[in-house]
Amino acid sequence: MSTGTMQAPTASRKAVALTDRPRSTFRRMTPVFLVDRIEPCLDFWVDRLGFEVTLQIPGEDGLDFVRVSRDEAEVFYRTRASVESQSPGIVESSDHSPWVILSMLVSDLDELLPRLKGLEIVVPQRESDFGVRELYVREPSGRVVALVEQAFD
Repeated sequence: MSTGTMQAPTASRKAVALTDRPRSTFRRMTPVFLVDRIEPCLDFWVDRLGFEVTLQIPGEDGLDFVRVSRDEAEVFYRTRASVESQSPGIVESSDHSPWVILSMLVSDLDELLPRLKGLEIVVPQRESDFGVRELYVREPSGRVVALVEQAFD
């Protein structure tokens, strides 16, 4: 049974070459934002950006988990209390806003601008060093979301 820690290769174990590709299939990576309350975050995704709540799990005092989805994008929210009740000790700090920027590709940034009124704009609309138009906004849980315009085929 694995303890979750990695061990350095020993003489009896062969190191895996970095050129070897795992056979496992990766479907998607979805952020799970831990928050005190989920409901305040739904306005940003559902009302402003047009996402849908595609899964919600109620808790004792509001929602414990929610998945919001639109097109090919999805974001999960889970309350800290629900994580702590199922996995004690995993949520030990009061600071759960890691230095992560959620970058979301959008086809038309101009169409979204009116929907962002009243939100904190962290980085105003600009052309980045990479040659794309982008805008950074803070969503209600305090995390930064970069809306990056890219043409879709």
